[in-house]
Amino acid sequence: MPSIPNAETVEPFGLQRQYNMANKYACNDNFKIEGRPFAVCQNTGDWKVLFTCVNECGPDGLHLEEETASCIKHISTNGSTWKEARTICQQQGGDLVSIVTKAKWDSVIEYFRSVGRAWIGLKDKRWMTGESFNNVFEIKVQLNDYDSDYSKEDENTCGIIALSSSTPLQDENCNIRKREHFLCEIRMLQK
Repeated sequence: MPSIPNAETVEPFGLQRQYNMANKYACNDNFKIEGRPFAVCQNTGDWKVLFTCVNECGPDGLHLEEETASCIKHISTNGSTWKEARTICQQQGGDLVSIVTKAKWDSVIEYFRSVGRAWIGLKDKRWMTGESFNNVFEIKVQLNDYDSDYSKEDENTCGIIALSSSTPLQDENCNIRKREHFLCEIRMLQK
């Protein structure tokens, strides 16, 4: 039988290499099937695989293996407040990304370098995981609870990454300012 990355046989019909018989497959956890879930034994004795198993993060997502596997997805809209962005992430089964380690920061910054300014899961100097902000990133931050465009607003404490800025981690107004980009983190199933 063919060895197919990230897949297992669920109904083995062609075990004895019977021509034109197929084995049915399913993808492992955190992968989805693209195509028809079969491998067919050809009359040449070769197997024709009719599917692939792709990471659920998709081509625009970053798959991280840390304590728990997660998928960080870049979402684009016509403009969302921080609260709207968070709601969209929650509707996908996750939350805005919490970046609590230097290794995770480095991975996110490298992968999403072209995004520019994007909402992340930081509010009132706390990550969505509940952890307090701690600058372990060796970067300049501007978390001063102030947004010059909305200085009279009292909720100017929502985090963004601003990768083209000399201050790549900042806070801005949560309720009025709109950003076209944000990063969602979705926990994935463990095997």
